[in-house]
Amino acid sequence: MHSILAKVTEIQKPVSPFIKSLEKLDLLKTKSTQPELEYIFKHALIHDVVYNGLLIKDRQKIHERVGTVMEELCGDRLADICETLAYHFKRGRSTAKAVHYLIQSGQKNLSRFSLEESHHYFQDAYNLLTQMPTETAADTLHLIDLIIQWAMVFHHRGDFKGMEELFRSHEPQAAGLNDEARLGEYYMWLGQALHLRLKTGRATGT
Repeated sequence: MHSILAKVTEIQKPVSPFIKSLEKLDLLKTKSTQPELEYIFKHALIHDVVYNGLLIKDRQKIHERVGTVMEELCGDRLADICETLAYHFKRGRSTAKAVHYLIQSGQKNLSRFSLEESHHYFQDAYNLLTQMPTETAADTLHLIDLIIQWAMVFHHRGDFKGMEELFRSHEPQAAGLNDEARLGEYYMWLGQALHLRLKTGRATGT
């Protein structure tokens, strides 16, 4: 969006003349004018050449800045753009924000019954949390909460084996929280996975 581009760029001049120049060169085109002016590269190849020409640290910096500016400008509708925020922060340098918006995206898509999309977002959040070099008590708490929320996706997808394996692999961490309410919910889902695996196994004769 024009307003985001204007705040993200480090150029100390209005961006409109630069955008018009790129349009004249047939590199950019207007995607929409409502609710706000928005541009896209005219060809995907142009985007790829420009993006891949940046150093990784510069890409991270840009993604981080775009995500931060979007939070500032779209504070009243963050839920509407959580997937986009997840995309930028995942490729930026804010793991905590990336996890937050990935989980929010997972919940949002689950509410729409878009199970594969929801599963993808929860998986990305899980990967980020489990690949962190160190794990604090807060990280463990966040991970267990994520797994509990993710369980409904496994349930609707009928992946009871995957759900059991996920819950089994983090059972010691859940028990180590000394949180009876969370642990109760955790074991409820684990029990559900075991029960449904047994039930479906009998039904299929496996």
